[in-house]
Amino acid sequence: MKNIILFILAMLFVTRIAAQTTESYQDYLAKIEAERSQLWQNKDFAKAASLLKDTYKDYMKRDVVTRNTYKSYIGGLFYNIACAYSLNSEKDSALVYLQKAYDAGFADYNNALVDTDLTNIRDDARYTEIISKLRERGDYKYVLKLAGKYETTTVKVPQFTYTDPSDKALTAFRTKYNLDSVAGNGNELSKIINLMRWVHHVVKHDGNSTNPKDRGADALIEVCKKENRGINCRMMAMVLNEAYLSMGIKSRFITCMPKGEVFDDCHVINEAYSETLHKWIWMDPTFEAYVQDDKGNYLNIAEVRERLINDLPVAAPKTMNWNGSPYGGGPEAYLNSYMSKNLYRFSIALNSCSGYENLPFNLRTNVELYPVVYNEKKVELNKKTGNVFYTNDAEQYWRAPEK
Repeated sequence: MKNIILFILAMLFVTRIAAQTTESYQDYLAKIEAERSQLWQNKDFAKAASLLKDTYKDYMKRDVVTRNTYKSYIGGLFYNIACAYSLNSEKDSALVYLQKAYDAGFADYNNALVDTDLTNIRDDARYTEIISKLRERGDYKYVLKLAGKYETTTVKVPQFTYTDPSDKALTAFRTKYNLDSVAGNGNELSKIINLMRWVHHVVKHDGNSTNPKDRGADALIEVCKKENRGINCRMMAMVLNEAYLSMGIKSRFITCMPKGEVFDDCHVINEAYSETLHKWIWMDPTFEAYVQDDKGNYLNIAEVRERLINDLPVAAPKTMNWNGSPYGGGPEAYLNSYMSKNLYRFSIALNSCSGYENLPFNLRTNVELYPVVYNEKKVELNKKTGNVFYTNDAEQYWRAPEK
């Protein structure tokens, strides 16, 4: 059994609750969880199932904002009902609700696979069928392994460009925030890490914040100070991107996405190009994280993805955190669960520059990388469609900047 409250906390990790109605609903759910926990301790699983079913009925009567905010919670609610029925030896009802959990988007395959609450239904063929489908959704390494290899193409993927640090806006940003001192006097790698840590501390993360109208790095920092607010991972990555570019470090922000066109969560990080190491390096300002192999070598996105697929060691620093608090599950969960989910496909702005999202939409071009087995939108590959160029060619996609 995976407690309801864990689903709530996981959702609130990336969601800002603003409306009073959803705040009161959060209090209601906390009370429900306390009741459920007590019923579980008393082994009154029939009453627990009834309580949770009533909770779902209440959810369906709530306003649209509340239902949308807590939509991802429902899969966990149904899963807990399945656990209650299983523990009460009501196998058919347990399997019905396990299927409902899957249909509602439940994805915690690893927990469902070993959860002793489901022992009573594990020998049923219907359980095997549901858990097999769940694996294809929630075993993120397995999903990556099924994605297949990339393909090379004779069509040239557009060349990514990186604005020169002499750009007026970048120069002003570098001077205003004294980024030379922030970067320090160490080697190139220490400067890259110091700048990432600076962004992590100068703005806080708020996964469901409203994006400001002005999305230049300076404006984003100023609005956070003025309104005592945070920004989402994409905005944080754009701040770091401009910090790197202003210091003459080639950089881009990368949207890392799961499988499927509809999803509740993705993550945006940076890659900075190390001239010393002759490679891109993973930098995540949201979690103050980079990634290394078991020999201490710094890794890029392509390398991390490949190592996860092949079950090779990867590690993020133990000091990684979210707004100063420890990351739930630590570095292992960050890489093997959260980022494994979000390494299925990618989107990068073709032009890495100051205030990219301040540009008119028709002047922005993104390049997306798909694994070979994926093309749900059935777009023509290696060709620009609208303002997006789609490709399967990872070699060109991750290539080093031109000199």
